Amino acid sequence: MASKDEENINIQTSNEKICDLVDLEKPIDQYFHQFQDLETEFEGGFTWVIDNWNNLTSPKHISPSYQLGGYNWKILFFPNGNSNNRNLAIYLEPHPVDDEKDPDWHICAQFSIIISKPGEDSTISLSKTAYHRFSPNETDWGFSDFVDLEKLKTRYLSLKSSDQQTGLLGNGKTLNVSVLVRGIKDPTGVLWHNFINYDSKKETGFVGLKNQGATCYLNSLLQSYFFTKEFRKLVYAIPTANEVATNSVPLALQRAFYLLQTSNQPLDTLELTKSFGWDTGDAFTQHDVQELNRILMECLEQKMKGTSVEGKLNELFVGKMKSYIKCVNVDYESSRVEDFWDIQLNVKGLKGLKNSFENYIEVEMLDGENQYAAEGYGLQDAKKGVVFQSFPPILHLQLKRFEYDFQYDRLIKINDKYEFPDSIDLSPYLENSEKSCIYDLHGVLVHSGEIDTGHYYALIKPGVEDKWFRFDDDRVLRVTKREVFDENFGCERLPDEEVKKFTRAKYQSYVLSRQTSAYMLVYIARSQETEILKNVTLEDVPSYVIEELDKEIKEKERKKKEQEELYLYYKLNIHSHRNFMNYQGFDYSPNIRSRLYDTELHKANEYPLQMKVLKKSKLCDVRKGIYEQFNIVDQKLVNIWTVGYRKSFTLRLNKILPSGLDESTLEDVFEKIGAVPAFNVDLYLEESYFDIRCISKYPPTSNYLEIFKKQAENGALDYAQDYLFNGELQYGILIFIKIFDPNIQKLHGLAHIVTSQKDSLKTALQCVSDLYPDISDQIVEEVQPGLIENIDGNSTYIENELYNGDIITVQRQLRNLNTEFYPLYTNSKDFYSFLRFRIKIRFTSSQSTDEEYVIPNKTKDSKEFSLWVSSKISYKDLAKLVAKELNTDYRKIRINACYNNVRYPLKSNSILESSLLKNFSQYEIPPFEYELLSIPLSELENLKSIKIYWMKDNYIHTHVYEFSVVTSCNIKELKEKLVSRVPLDNKLAPHLLLWANINHCFSNVFFDDNFVEEISPEMVVLARVLPEEVELIRLLEESVEEESQDLSVSNYKKHGKLVIVVQYFKDLSKTHGISFLFRILPEESLFSMKNRLHACFGLGQKEFMRIKLGIIMHRDNKLIDLSDKPDDEIDQITPYDIMEPFDYICLDHPDRSRQQSTFDRPIMIKN
Repeated sequence: MASKDEENINIQTSNEKICDLVDLEKPIDQYFHQFQDLETEFEGGFTWVIDNWNNLTSPKHISPSYQLGGYNWKILFFPNGNSNNRNLAIYLEPHPVDDEKDPDWHICAQFSIIISKPGEDSTISLSKTAYHRFSPNETDWGFSDFVDLEKLKTRYLSLKSSDQQTGLLGNGKTLNVSVLVRGIKDPTGVLWHNFINYDSKKETGFVGLKNQGATCYLNSLLQSYFFTKEFRKLVYAIPTANEVATNSVPLALQRAFYLLQTSNQPLDTLELTKSFGWDTGDAFTQHDVQELNRILMECLEQKMKGTSVEGKLNELFVGKMKSYIKCVNVDYESSRVEDFWDIQLNVKGLKGLKNSFENYIEVEMLDGENQYAAEGYGLQDAKKGVVFQSFPPILHLQLKRFEYDFQYDRLIKINDKYEFPDSIDLSPYLENSEKSCIYDLHGVLVHSGEIDTGHYYALIKPGVEDKWFRFDDDRVLRVTKREVFDENFGCERLPDEEVKKFTRAKYQSYVLSRQTSAYMLVYIARSQETEILKNVTLEDVPSYVIEELDKEIKEKERKKKEQEELYLYYKLNIHSHRNFMNYQGFDYSPNIRSRLYDTELHKANEYPLQMKVLKKSKLCDVRKGIYEQFNIVDQKLVNIWTVGYRKSFTLRLNKILPSGLDESTLEDVFEKIGAVPAFNVDLYLEESYFDIRCISKYPPTSNYLEIFKKQAENGALDYAQDYLFNGELQYGILIFIKIFDPNIQKLHGLAHIVTSQKDSLKTALQCVSDLYPDISDQIVEEVQPGLIENIDGNSTYIENELYNGDIITVQRQLRNLNTEFYPLYTNSKDFYSFLRFRIKIRFTSSQSTDEEYVIPNKTKDSKEFSLWVSSKISYKDLAKLVAKELNTDYRKIRINACYNNVRYPLKSNSILESSLLKNFSQYEIPPFEYELLSIPLSELENLKSIKIYWMKDNYIHTHVYEFSVVTSCNIKELKEKLVSRVPLDNKLAPHLLLWANINHCFSNVFFDDNFVEEISPEMVVLARVLPEEVELIRLLEESVEEESQDLSVSNYKKHGKLVIVVQYFKDLSKTHGISFLFRILPEESLFSMKNRLHACFGLGQKEFMRIKLGIIMHRDNKLIDLSDKPDDEIDQITPYDIMEPFDYICLDHPDRSRQQSTFDRPIMIKN
């Protein structure tokens, strides 16, 4: 751009003539690059004729304007350079003919500036071309180094054949400056935009979402759901009235949707992620959109149960598909119908979406050695496949852009070109469809980058109109259909030889197009499009959500205004006896800066009075305002103190505001007394009549405020002036007195006393005793929350190290131990400890458990409650409080702390603190669950806990059942417990096998007469119904009992041999997964054995085929790799003939269930 600093530059508007374009003998298309999919609005040109170069004496010259395309175009000319004096600088500047009509005007233009020698314009010329978005913020654009001034004036023969002409000013005078302009139609309003001061709401009507660090995947999914308007209405319909947003996903989502609907600024998603239970680490961890999508939907589905919208998500997002095996030659079909929330479609090797659907329902023939065993028909040729029975109104398609690379043991991204249409007819993929089933595309979630780095954004069509927008974190902009489709198809890999020839710009473009591709597609059924995308109104939003958010927004605006006014005002917090006598806690009033503070603990009458005053206010005016607020009748009986925080972070008296400074401003007063607050100022209003010597004259139930007010009005309160603090009193101090009553478990302010440090405490204590005759001898000083010290009532204040503003606490005697309070704090020290360590814990009933001694909760509306307890409370005392709420036996309650959806049971001999994080805060208290037991917890804890990993029909997926049993329990009894929990058909129960793995290697089989105490801690206990293996083990037992040394006796041999299957990856020491027993059969080929092993193992065909198979025989203890054997050799191998019982079959493949590292945190919603 040309320099905007024009105050120190002499600008001359040229009188040279401007005319139509001179003949350059070259069409305009040869000057401009043709942008794909961009329309030309206008084009043309003009020439500025400079008759005499030598007259250009000013640093900057402006040409006359030339009207073209509704704009006046001018040339800004710097004959001696702009940023340096070696180069000619030329810029182009347009302005609308009537720019007052549109102050936000812009024009996108390609332009070329050509300087040429008059009369020889077509042969001696130099041109430069650019494109730019001209606007009020960037009115000009051009070239600061158009041409070297020396070359402009001198012709160099050595450069005659070069592209750069020289010597254009051969005669030293005349020059033509021509401009070609092509106005480009801006289809989206953001063409060539620099996005400085870009306002998404103003330009598009929508707002974005702020990125917390790596939450772009979350933002793209949220925007997609927000514009699925029927879904938004369902979320609004979830009852959340009494919930807290940071602990409730539905409420946080309702609030987020409302703000997206109404806000003018990008939305912060911190509240929503907090409702997920996420911390900062989760926010800075990139996760998978598909994974989050499923987890979020599961969470909402759970929250909708028992409400008016239960099951509604299924109506929107769930379709049905049928998996089938159909025999070719007999009338037999086995099928299973399943629900689906989304469809995962293959991308690799396929051209587009239709090909993926065809691939998905592709039929597999089961024939030859792979025939299907049809019940009642034996082995039959059959067709195996999947067909859709119905598609949901909103169809989520997950494109499998990532695959596992077995060679490198990691995920890689598939960047191949893959097309998806604007609309698709899905009827060919339905089992029964007599008419078309048209779906229109409304959302494209895009991933740009590679597997370990990248960025997500969403392209969304919000309504039925064909308008697309890009939602890229906090920025929203209009996009063209090319940006939606072509730019997100990905790109085929080009040969390396071709890529090496690319320019840097072309290579970068190639890499970007390769790495940017659609990852998730959202299609909506055309027949239901209007209803699903029907506008959401404020009437759809719960009123309490609107009210609460409006209230919060006003509060934010108030705080913002308050922050802006900080330098003008003081906020006075005026403590007084009026709030002190109602307050229970540390210091004089609730301290909002303390980590112990919680709004729920305090009533309005416990807080200091607040006033906002100008810093320039006179002290006398401030006094007057305070006196009016407190209805002070006699001003001679009061002092105003400054209050400050000591090094122990306790609030204590500081200095009296002197009356001699009443005419000074408050700001000056604070400076003179050495207290310079920023904004918050704590003051204490000392009222002498609240001295203990005045109060003790009346019964403790008296309304002291009314008594003293009437006395003051009648002039009968002058005696109280003797108790007002003044500087004349030697060693004078003001001490606050609190009282603790164990009978009602309450500690509160009582009075103060103005006295000398050298006086004894007896005077004050006698006055207290006059009020409460049952005062005990125990007196403590409240030094700070962690330090409550005993003091001697017979000593002086100075001997007890009591100073101005300190707090002492007296105590009434306990009259009766059988109170309604539990736990009962019998002395002030214990009660102070409770106040210091009290926390609020929320209890809910544990909804699901498989444990034997836990009574299942069958009611949906189980009691939820909260308790304020000390973190030092014993488990027994806590259980008693819970039992009181539930009206049950405290001994049969188990309490669990819940972290990240994992329950951690509290031990019966523990304290609550042991279940909390170290140095916890009130905001880090986990939720707690209670469970009702059929036996006392102390008995349950003495049982041995056994986890059994149950497998139904494969060795991949397990379900964990946990049992608590006595150590004398045998395996037969343990099996019976498992059978009752699974549940298992009685016919199959005898075929149940229990065995152990240690470090993923087979250890031993458990027989019925083994005892539970034989299960060591390092053992993993596994269970599956295995009739053939159980039978072989029985035969093996019989042969051992007969002391036969030949394990291949005929009775055993005809049933086969048992071998051990072990899984590992690359190195036999890196075992993983489940190691199990497998039967090999006589005369069975290796090929057939692999098919049986595949059938019982559980992996898909393609994945199993990638496993490398090997065997280890005990006789030579070497691994024999069978994976590279040719087919004809494999057919000749009979494993039964070469292997002995308990030899090993080794499966070499990656661990698909491996734990993610701390740097690859699993995604979960914890609330």
